Amino acid sequence: PIYSPVKTVIWIGTIGPFLKEFYTNYLWTKRARLYINKFFMVASSRTADAVIFESQFTQELFARKYNIKKNKSHVINIGFDDFFTHNKGMDYRGINTKLTTNSKFILCVSHLYPYKNIIRLLNAYKQVVETTKTSAKLIIAGSRHNSNYNNEIDKRIIDLNIQNDVVILGKVNRGYLKHLYLNAYTLVFPSPFENFAYTLVE
Repeated sequence: PIYSPVKTVIWIGTIGPFLKEFYTNYLWTKRARLYINKFFMVASSRTADAVIFESQFTQELFARKYNIKKNKSHVINIGFDDFFTHNKGMDYRGINTKLTTNSKFILCVSHLYPYKNIIRLLNAYKQVVETTKTSAKLIIAGSRHNSNYNNEIDKRIIDLNIQNDVVILGKVNRGYLKHLYLNAYTLVFPSPFENFAYTLVE
């Protein structure tokens, strides 16, 4: 609410509407909705008694660009789930471990939004394969959201001739995700900006 007769606390859960790199890839209808969201987020933050941010980056963004007073803003980092802190009691039912158990792989955990930088990741992976002759596959775990971007990803994989080396799993459950984290040779995180990087915490 922009106005409230009682005290309010606002939690900022995304910075998508505030970053050009995020919204330029969407149709004008989606950009219009993001612009409206941005207006209400800023207006309600200014009138709220307290504003909670997930990261210092977002707090400083609002203070610098939208004059949100720091004395009423607070950073509360997202915690981690105990599920990811140890590998005891792993339940492998429903998990296809054939792909990941006996071979080296590079892991990227990311939804396939344009701003997540997947195209650049594919280009970089191609260079790594050519220069190091690695046999490590690239596994990307994350749901697809943008049909145009999906087509662009698929086309780039074909253009780079890495169809046999890149596996896009789509959305995976937590058990499979934990298995991927535990068995990956390395994790790559290509996104240039995040409100809070849940993947790195996991």
